[in-house]
Amino acid sequence: MAEPASASVPPTPQPSPPTLATVVLLGAAVLVLSLTVFPVRDPATRLVSVRVVGVSPDLSPPSPQLNVTLLLTVAMHNPNRASFSYASGHADLLYRGARVGDAIVEPGRIPSRGDGTVEMEMTLLSSSFTGDVMAELIVDIEAGAVPFDASARIPGKVAVIGALKLRALAYSDCHVVFGVPEMGIRSQECHDHAKL
Repeated sequence: MAEPASASVPPTPQPSPPTLATVVLLGAAVLVLSLTVFPVRDPATRLVSVRVVGVSPDLSPPSPQLNVTLLLTVAMHNPNRASFSYASGHADLLYRGARVGDAIVEPGRIPSRGDGTVEMEMTLLSSSFTGDVMAELIVDIEAGAVPFDASARIPGKVAVIGALKLRALAYSDCHVVFGVPEMGIRSQECHDHAKL
């Protein structure tokens, strides 16, 4: 005689939830990949142009001032396999060690292995050109070349493998020589760094 149809059928095994060991191994694999296959390389920056976009005179005694606003266009290249989204940053301009200008870098994004441009308005503070600094500036203008040092710090996030976002800080320190007769950038040397 055959057994009744109500015989018990073994239940289908349910997949077990991931264990802590599995999650740790997966995390370690992502970390190893991000440090070996996707190493962080320093970005490259280059000052493309400088334009005067505003003049703000303050002729009130006892010390009249003339602040000048420049529009700087900076080309950036991201050699990494991860995009870089950045928040507001800050840039300083130094002349012979004296801080003579500052700018705010607006938020933006540079694609992975891609290029982008950043425009920022930098205000030259005429109150910084006093005494010895002004005397050195006059000598440099007469010689036809004015050296400046620019420094920028830009915080942001790097998107690794699409979903993993790591905090990063991009640094750029440039030495720029502005040619007076041609009213343009004569030479520049930039050192760029990225830090996770």
